[in-house]
Amino acid sequence: MSAAGASAAARSFGRDSLPVATVCALVVAGAVAGLLLGGVAGDRDLPAVRPAAEPQPVAHGGLRVQVPEGWTRAAAVSVPGFSRPLGLRNADASLSAVVERLPAASATLLPPALLNTARERPAEIRLDSGRRAWRYRLQRADGSLLVVYAAPTTGGVATVACASPAAAGVPRACDTLARTLAVPGWQPLEPGPGAAFFSLLPATVAELEAERAAGSTELAAATRAAAQAAAADGLAGAHRAAAAALSPLAGEPRQTAAAAALAATASAYTALARTASARAPRRYAVASRAVSAADARLRRAMAGVAAGASAATRAAPSPVRAPAAREWSGVDGAFVLLALLGACAIFLAAREAHDESTPG
Repeated sequence: MSAAGASAAARSFGRDSLPVATVCALVVAGAVAGLLLGGVAGDRDLPAVRPAAEPQPVAHGGLRVQVPEGWTRAAAVSVPGFSRPLGLRNADASLSAVVERLPAASATLLPPALLNTARERPAEIRLDSGRRAWRYRLQRADGSLLVVYAAPTTGGVATVACASPAAAGVPRACDTLARTLAVPGWQPLEPGPGAAFFSLLPATVAELEAERAAGSTELAAATRAAAQAAAADGLAGAHRAAAAALSPLAGEPRQTAAAAALAATASAYTALARTASARAPRRYAVASRAVSAADARLRRAMAGVAAGASAATRAAPSPVRAPAAREWSGVDGAFVLLALLGACAIFLAAREAHDESTPG
């Protein structure tokens, strides 16, 4: 076929084929019909597809648990070290669990009643929030397994104990439950040697400050030796109790220095109480200056551990939030329809320009 014949055949094919405008109209009409019929059919014939409902979180004693599938609330089983826990049960897996926020009592983060049963180092797991916790496998006297999870925070240790009748590996359902644990309103801490100290520190300091304020007021207002001795003795006891709580948990030099400063301040107040009882004004004045010096050292030491606590909370990872899934909506259909119309308009304009530039 010659070039002229090929061109004529092409023009003939263009004239005899279905007009592009008609094709576009059919495409758009089909899209509109599909959207309308799909909406009608979806509304009348097919049940609406809804995402599965998320389990409702359960709040208990400052904790929040997103109870996973298979777990339900139940009477709390008895676990040493837990006093008022939330009870949960997984009947399919024959598991029971208790959840409670406990005060830190040792560097292990375990409650004291379970310390003797810890025979191995803890494993580290990541919670759904992105934060970390320690997991212990504890062998019970009856041969069953107790899996304990401990997540330290500045408001205590979020603790889960999951009891399994078998002493084999850690049941997956236990891990799934523990990973949903959260402690709203408190800063997370990285599990480690100093975590227990930093976990107990805020509550201990708050209690001490309240007793210091009350005791200092009583001491300043006291005009008799007996009242001065009683106020000083009360202040000594408050500092001694704080030192006793924090000393066993000290895991680094700043923590050890703070515990020692608390004990030294307690001793200074004890000496002040004795001189008051002895009715020795000169010795009382000397003891008062010793109290002021001890108090200054205590403030410096507590500033050091406060800086350490701030660094420990910054080191803990931030919660990880997954992006929300996007659902198809009628707005999406409208955009598709507009895109089709725009594509057809562009194609028609290009075709018209081509026809005008092509010789008859």
